[in-house]
Amino acid sequence: MINYAMDEIRFESLASCFRVFAKGWILSKEYVVSVRCNGKEIHQFRGNQKRYDICIAYHVEITEDDYGFEESFDIPSSCELIEFYYIAGGKEQRFYSLALSQTKHHQESMQNLMDSIHRSFVTEWETNHFKLPVGRLIKGFFKSVFGKSHDRVFDPSDVEQYHAWLKLQKYKRSSKFKDITMIDLKDTEYLDLDHIHTNYVCFVGKECQLYKEFYAYVSECLKYDVLYFDHDEMHDGVRCFPQCKTDASFDTLQSVNYIGHVFVAKKEILKEFDKTKIDLYAYLLKLSEKNACFGHVSKILYADNEKNEWNSIDACELKEQPLVSIVIPTKDHIDDLDTCISSIIDKSTYQNYEIIVVNNNSEKEETFSYFKKIQSQNIRVIDLNCEFNFSYLNNYAVKNVCRGEYILMLNNDTEVVTNDWLEKMLLYAMKDGVGSVGAFLMFPDHTIQHAGIIMGKGGVAGHAYSGVSVDIPGYGYELKVPYDVCCCTAACLMTSKKKYLEVEGLNEDLKVAFNDVDFGLKLLKAGYRNVMMPSVKLYHYESKSRGMDKSAEQLKRYYAECDYMKEHWDAYIEHDPFYNDNYSKNSDYQLQE
Repeated sequence: MINYAMDEIRFESLASCFRVFAKGWILSKEYVVSVRCNGKEIHQFRGNQKRYDICIAYHVEITEDDYGFEESFDIPSSCELIEFYYIAGGKEQRFYSLALSQTKHHQESMQNLMDSIHRSFVTEWETNHFKLPVGRLIKGFFKSVFGKSHDRVFDPSDVEQYHAWLKLQKYKRSSKFKDITMIDLKDTEYLDLDHIHTNYVCFVGKECQLYKEFYAYVSECLKYDVLYFDHDEMHDGVRCFPQCKTDASFDTLQSVNYIGHVFVAKKEILKEFDKTKIDLYAYLLKLSEKNACFGHVSKILYADNEKNEWNSIDACELKEQPLVSIVIPTKDHIDDLDTCISSIIDKSTYQNYEIIVVNNNSEKEETFSYFKKIQSQNIRVIDLNCEFNFSYLNNYAVKNVCRGEYILMLNNDTEVVTNDWLEKMLLYAMKDGVGSVGAFLMFPDHTIQHAGIIMGKGGVAGHAYSGVSVDIPGYGYELKVPYDVCCCTAACLMTSKKKYLEVEGLNEDLKVAFNDVDFGLKLLKAGYRNVMMPSVKLYHYESKSRGMDKSAEQLKRYYAECDYMKEHWDAYIEHDPFYNDNYSKNSDYQLQE
């Protein structure tokens, strides 16, 4: 069997056709790619790119063979199905196909499809100083998104696709659970526990309808204080707009009632609400603040047409003004560094901060002249002339140089956009239960670089919403309010110095990749929450100081870092509690088969 991967595929709508950009590789010394639309070949090309990384990853002799390809070509607007076949040694095999939407004749609808395809097939690992396409992973290590059969995905916003997905769902067989009282808010306005003789209460909102499958899962409440379920909406008898929720997310719930209007609770924990007018969101907030144990069933079991309740707490009024130490590792590229530092000075409304520039092996004379120029009372430059190790550079600065009670790790190729960014991040970082606070990072072309990290995406971890327009509202509550995630990138990450040291900072064995992911997971394991702040915006110009890993030694190091993550954090890679299991790890917020 020949190994292959489609690293990237993009579509551009033209006046009378669509232009396709395809990039990938096929582990064959000689091959031809045949592109077919509706079964008819319309284009053919040969391998045209050297891919030494593939030779290294698959332990084959490094030669001049053109394992890779990058090709652009046009397809007719009448194309309903595009397929890629590789032809080698007299045999052919299809290695990629896509059924194009029936709405492709409408340019606006087609553009939405193209954006979805772009999200699906330009999945990349991007950490603070690293970028590598998923399709280049070593064989037998993590199966590449593009090196295996593609998961079939369904757009939850498309009613027909959602219904096709529903037909594939399997449910437990229903069983009677008698230890529960159903309270339908259409009939009951006040909670009266005197008339409830069961141990559990199920609240059903006024605009909610339970599906028959619901009753097979109610008994799972025995494990928790509160149990909630995924839901969709019902309009004119048609199911639509599925809401696939995260597991218990304290900060998300503080911002919006993501749980909805159907949940089960122990009668015992409802005593403080007895004889009160039923307010489901208020109940949930109180119970979460008292550390009630919340359980979640990842099955769509009811329809909920009620509007979400929102609770705006993204304010900037701080009772205290602690010192924030901003740590910026750098090597030359003073134009980028100056943009970063100038944006902090010019835009920050919070003034109690210090900047620690960690100089790692700079070589240019103008760099050192710039260092002399910027040093002041609250800007210091320290020299660490050693092998590049992002974890070590930050750890040294935090342990030996930073005077602040709070630490902000920041890449040298970022630019602050939000004036009150430090206040907003501190608002959460100062909470006892919060471990770290991340920011919304944008590429210069106004697409998203980071909006939290999804565990398991691309095999280990990847950025949510990466590469899509910054103007999208997000799925559900995301990108509207602060919300809990497994971890955020250290390209802009705030934490308290105390918590940083408590989990022993960044892992210095992870020199380049995944050190921020590991850090966030260590905080989770220690009982803290990691919060993503969509309202804190910065530009990220992509780690120019260091570049990409290309050498055999660098790839070997990267694979070892992946190995470490798989060994230590496999449970989170398999199940991200803040990203629903119904969603594909290859295509953000798309339902998977």
